[in-house]
Amino acid sequence: MGQADTHRPLALVVEDDQDQRELLVVLLEECGMHVFQCESAEAGLIVLEKIGFGHNLLITDVQLAG
Repeated sequence: MGQADTHRPLALVVEDDQDQRELLVVLLEECGMHVFQCESAEAGLIVLEKIGFGHNLLITDVQLAG
């Protein structure tokens, strides 16, 4: 995982449905955000531990396992 551009807002998308996750990522990137994506709650926590909690936006599945 590389360093994020500090001039772009950060978003983390945690969604187990690949199609929904990819759609959200495309939409957020088109809005100028740097997007991290994960397919599980556990992976999302790892991302947060590695890059910190300074996200401007977090989108997650309400019924996400884990």
